[in-house]
Amino acid sequence: PNIYDETHLVTNVAALNFSTKDTFNCLSICGGANHIKLAEMQQYLNLIENEAYIVFNLLADKSHHKRTDILDWFSENKEVIFCKSNIYKHRNLMNGEPVFHEAFLFQKK
Repeated sequence: PNIYDETHLVTNVAALNFSTKDTFNCLSICGGANHIKLAEMQQYLNLIENEAYIVFNLLADKSHHKRTDILDWFSENKEVIFCKSNIYKHRNLMNGEPVFHEAFLFQKK
């Protein structure tokens, strides 16, 4: 009960007016990681406290350029460490072909 009472939906970090006392212990990007610019990703990371977790999913297709860009950015970012990933069937297309995604878990140092 009440788990979402302290949840914030952030779509424009620059427009936020959080005070320095506002801290967040998790960043969850639900289905939108492919659409976030890497500069915006850094702004999101700046909102969360140290040791907070970052959870997001991407298409499991390793040839997808946006996936590569995001994962390269995370691997080069000294503020985060990779914890775990898991490939899962996200859905089936109308023709019955499965679409696989990969969920990622990182932690801010």
